[in-house]
Amino acid sequence: MNYVERPYGSDQRILKFSIPHELPGDVISLSDEFKLPKPTQKKYGDFSITDFFSRYLAGSKSIREARSVSRKRICLVASNIGYYEPEALEVKLQSERYQQAKTFLLQQESYKLEHLLTVHKILAPENKKAGLIRRNQNWIGGKDIDTAAYLCPPADLVPELMENLIEFLNDSRISPTIRVIAGHIHLLVIHPFNDGNGRTSRVMLEAGMEKIIGEHVNPCMNRFSKTSAPFIPVLSSMLKGPEEFKENLPYWTEVYSWGDKLYSKIDNILSNAEAKLASKLSFMLLSEKSQRLLSYLWKQPIVCEAGLVLEFKWNFFEAQEAIQSLIQANILEPRRLKNPNNAIIYDCPIVFEAWSKIDNEIFIFIDD
Repeated sequence: MNYVERPYGSDQRILKFSIPHELPGDVISLSDEFKLPKPTQKKYGDFSITDFFSRYLAGSKSIREARSVSRKRICLVASNIGYYEPEALEVKLQSERYQQAKTFLLQQESYKLEHLLTVHKILAPENKKAGLIRRNQNWIGGKDIDTAAYLCPPADLVPELMENLIEFLNDSRISPTIRVIAGHIHLLVIHPFNDGNGRTSRVMLEAGMEKIIGEHVNPCMNRFSKTSAPFIPVLSSMLKGPEEFKENLPYWTEVYSWGDKLYSKIDNILSNAEAKLASKLSFMLLSEKSQRLLSYLWKQPIVCEAGLVLEFKWNFFEAQEAIQSLIQANILEPRRLKNPNNAIIYDCPIVFEAWSKIDNEIFIFIDD
């Protein structure tokens, strides 16, 4: 393991800071030794598993804290009915920023430092130094540097370490899978930003792997709620060198296999929901706009006329006609809100039931 000693604090104490092992060339021998499953799932309207999970991956709060904000509260905020709730709005915005950052990375053909800086700026707008490499010392775990679980590399070494990381991510001699996983861990151990390193590394991992295996369950979902997860030794292996990293590859096989099984369970839930919706439409012929609305309900199961006008550029009467046709099919149900001003929204119980089952499956599956 590599360390560097530097003075720290007003008393200029000499502390030992960790330095990750240099990457390029070190894991080339692993290129053909690591295969991951490629999930296959039918398309269900506008639903996306990765977007569905983004609320748990996008912010600084842990997966456990994020559970307190219900899906319905987030959907009410997103419906444009005028419902306002700061906590639900923040989860919604964090999720949207995560999806924006991932889309940006998916559009890039190679890795550049400015790409990661852009991603960090998208994900952490609350940070005044978002999109900038840190110039101060930071650490992982603990309330202060004396109780820290890990002392990150000194700030003056970060530019060189990031240059090394970018070189590794673009090294075509190494399999894309190894590059993405090792690069994800390497970014975490460098901790190049003042804050938001976790969400930046998570979206980098997800976008990189999506290019290789398609839409999948981000393996970070597995470790977030584990108090004694094996991820800490996996993380520290990057400080020791390629042999230790190689020894921890079974961890990644395990978490991606876990995700593949969860993906299949979710596909079954969605398939059952699709069958319920189809049974409601057995003797109905939907207009093009009603079909578009039905597809939209898979990702936004609470709607109102004003929201659909903004989303699809329909006029009010077109939105109302599409809504009424799905009410007649018993797919949408009107509900009156106390706030704002007795407004009426329309929700889809079948989709919400499926969403609830998915969330339950996630946490049952994780906690087991």
